[in-house]
Amino acid sequence: QAEAADAHADLSARRSSALARAAGAPEERERLLTYSVGAGCGPRSVGGQLQALSVALALAALANRTLVLPPFVSEAGACNGRRLRATAGSAEPSEARGGLHEQEEAEEGEPRTYSYFFDYAPFARLFPNHRESSLLHRRRAAPSSAAAGDAPSEASPMDPPLALPAARTEAELRSWLSNKESLPLLHLRSLHLGAVRLQSESAHAHFERQLAAAIRPAPELRVIAYHVLTKVQQYLTSGSTDDMQRWRRRRRSARRSVGRKTAHFNCVHLVQHQLASVEALRQALGPLPRDQPTLLVSEQHIGNDELPSRDRVSSSFASTLPEAVGQLLQTSLRLSDFYPYWDVVEVQDANGERTLAYDIVQQLLCSQALTVHGNTTSSFVAAVCRWRRANVFATTADEPQPPRATSLIDICSQLENEELAIRRAIYPGVVA
Repeated sequence: QAEAADAHADLSARRSSALARAAGAPEERERLLTYSVGAGCGPRSVGGQLQALSVALALAALANRTLVLPPFVSEAGACNGRRLRATAGSAEPSEARGGLHEQEEAEEGEPRTYSYFFDYAPFARLFPNHRESSLLHRRRAAPSSAAAGDAPSEASPMDPPLALPAARTEAELRSWLSNKESLPLLHLRSLHLGAVRLQSESAHAHFERQLAAAIRPAPELRVIAYHVLTKVQQYLTSGSTDDMQRWRRRRRSARRSVGRKTAHFNCVHLVQHQLASVEALRQALGPLPRDQPTLLVSEQHIGNDELPSRDRVSSSFASTLPEAVGQLLQTSLRLSDFYPYWDVVEVQDANGERTLAYDIVQQLLCSQALTVHGNTTSSFVAAVCRWRRANVFATTADEPQPPRATSLIDICSQLENEELAIRRAIYPGVVA
């Protein structure tokens, strides 16, 4: 009976602990770290949110805090062709003058959880010290400690977020974080601009490997991208789109067909003004061969590239491309040309507008290109190169990456060389 009573007491304690955590009550004054996604096309892009998450994970580890994941943003910023919601009695807000509170603007539209964009299982396994964003919402709704007669909290989830200092070394960041130890919640901003370099090269390399293994695309988006990849390769090897039943095949037949023959293609990231004229597009394409198949990716529409429906299986093949594309490229490709109509719901919101999930599928497809071309400062391109390094379509850990160019025209190779040069400058003895 004594043993049963002890077991019952232990179970009750565990249940009480679980209920306390569910209610948002920290155990032993749990110290938290969170961040606001922010406004504008930089922080709200896929690449910007990936970079902010990576920096936040490093800072949480350095500060020994629990990371509270923010609401992820599914809609791109205003500079990608969408208007931000204006404040009452004001004109359309701009990123420059900060028309909206950063956290409110990050949650504008339909906020999404981590699993909408990324695979939660490997993230939870490798970075278990995190909480969901709902924790902050529960704390906002809970009665304040001041109302109960206690001293007010030093920080609340509604406090304006703090910016990181200019220092980026581990020692300098630890010093800055130690000055914020009294804050139960450390709320940060503009992490998409940050970069954390750990003091030890081996520790930094280990952390980068953890990130690559933990942050993976959502399974459904990965399957869609793989399906599209097989259809692109089938199209390039057959050279015809007459038999439209071929594009109706479900994804379960994709893996059987992809191994028959592999066709290579290049990928270029474009912004809207680069499609406006032949000369602008010529400059954007740079040294890419014009006679090789080229995948066009962009956060904006590329011509009339509406997604297909059940009644319109592939309108994109007959749709209008910008005139400059037809004049310069022999074979141009777009994701919408091959997107499966039955999965349109995965990349659209309730209003039928594309979400950033569509950009992730574009990035995954572009990551399989022989050569990736674009602006080295683009967060979209940075995300493409991240997925390429992670080898997202590999079925085993030792599976080799797909063939890719190593010439100067490949942006991912350039970024890797720049990163290697930085690491050599910071960590003596680093080799390629």
